[in-house]
Amino acid sequence: MWNQQGWIQKSLSLSLYATPNPRRTLDYASSPILFFVVNFCITMLEIVRR
Repeated sequence: MWNQQGWIQKSLSLSLYATPNPRRTLDYASSPILFFVVNFCITMLEIVRR
């Protein structure tokens, strides 16, 4: 069972670990493109779960 909020937090913390500069990660988090990608992945997970 996928918890959407937990999944978003997990992906954000993963990008935080992958990025040496935390400020850059905050830029990624506030960018609408990344938000769209995360939204798209969640939508795909919802479709797969059904």
